[in-house]
Amino acid sequence: MLNRSAFSTHTRPLRASRAARLGACASLLLLGALGASACVSGADEELLGVAALKWGSYDLTSSYTGTVGDTRGWIIEWEVPELLNESTAWMAVGQWYYGLESGIYHTPEGWFVYYFGDDNGLAGNHPNCGTTWSSGSTCGGTLGGNLGYLQPGQQLVFKYERCTPAHVADVNGSVICLYVDMKDGTGWQFLAEDAPGTVEMYTHDVEHWADDGYVTPQISCEDPIKMLRQERKTAAGVWEPMSSASTWAFNQAAPYAYQNRNLTASPSTWEACTPPPDGSGNGLRGEYFSNTSLSGTPLVRTDPAVNFDWGSGSPAGSIPADDFSVRWTGEVEPRYSETYTFSTLSDDGVRLWVNGALLIDNWTPHSPTLDSATISLAAGQRYDLKLEYFESSVDAVSKLYWSSPSQVREVIPKGRLHAAGPSCSGAPAWASAQVYSPGTQVTEGGHLWTATQQIWWSNPACPPSAPASWCPAEWADLGACN
Repeated sequence: MLNRSAFSTHTRPLRASRAARLGACASLLLLGALGASACVSGADEELLGVAALKWGSYDLTSSYTGTVGDTRGWIIEWEVPELLNESTAWMAVGQWYYGLESGIYHTPEGWFVYYFGDDNGLAGNHPNCGTTWSSGSTCGGTLGGNLGYLQPGQQLVFKYERCTPAHVADVNGSVICLYVDMKDGTGWQFLAEDAPGTVEMYTHDVEHWADDGYVTPQISCEDPIKMLRQERKTAAGVWEPMSSASTWAFNQAAPYAYQNRNLTASPSTWEACTPPPDGSGNGLRGEYFSNTSLSGTPLVRTDPAVNFDWGSGSPAGSIPADDFSVRWTGEVEPRYSETYTFSTLSDDGVRLWVNGALLIDNWTPHSPTLDSATISLAAGQRYDLKLEYFESSVDAVSKLYWSSPSQVREVIPKGRLHAAGPSCSGAPAWASAQVYSPGTQVTEGGHLWTATQQIWWSNPACPPSAPASWCPAEWADLGACN
């Protein structure tokens, strides 16, 4: 049987403090329609950012960017996913429409239908939904009938529509009615009604809890969460498929990701899962110069990603806070064979090359600016990437994103970037019995090395790549020769 006390104690308080849970920004969102420009406090922020409180978080969301008030109903169909940790995970997949939530709920016992209101006073209750919160129910176990113990791959459809208190569909109705179709021949089953309340229309593909012993779900990408179709009811009372003309804004956060989004289909579809570790890359080689001309001897390091907002500070102790420049080099490895959009957020100048093509060229002092360009790439193939940046004065920002039809915009992650090795051209081979001043570069063992101190006589037992245990730390490894 379900642990009813666990449901009432640990799950619904999430929604009771909705504004706090989604963050101060989201509290503004939920007072009105979730528009495309809503709640964006900076050019690099996605709509509906991940917000976690003590009990959990919405990690994948999609929000309708049309005018919610022009709709009179919403149909959305889901396919139940397979969890890789089925016996321990807790999560929910569902949607909110005018303050009335519904979806599928997973406990270690299995999947169940659930619904929850916005505390405007639910009326009516499905007779098989016996586990209740103050404003909602889970329909689980033997009480759930055909609403409980759902199986991976099973499909079910939720329908909201304006109705009268007698549950008669009416585009001018005073309440919202909620139904579910289990696609088993039973047809639409009434779940609940609620006053319209908050104006909202969005999905939460992954809602999970991580505290107090709740195990984070791992969702198979072979049998993912599938959003199979949607329809909206117009002000004229006509149901129509929702496609790319009905724009959706997506947010995702590790470890979850959207995959196989098809917003051009009618109706649109998408999937969500926990992808395996994303690539084997190590980031990009960063060369930091104490001037804006990318000249002189740089500070060299490997950066896991280009995702920097230094403000009025410096990227490193030896680099000034103003009048510096950076060159990042390496390779980028796409996930999909698609047209990718590369974007830079910069303050100040920026130039980006991918596969030898100059995609972005905004080599000017400017306030934070998002520049974008597209290029077609093949999955799994590595492409040369070079990003140059300079900071003039005041604040310093440099971020590198990508997106494609199958993925939302994100900072290009470490695993998809492969740092370039240093150019060893012109550097002499290390030799014994030599004098090396600090900063001198040599090659040895296929790597480029730089002297970290004055070396008056290089001992033959102390080559940079394999020194004897008693050798002083005279050399710093700049990486494998490119």
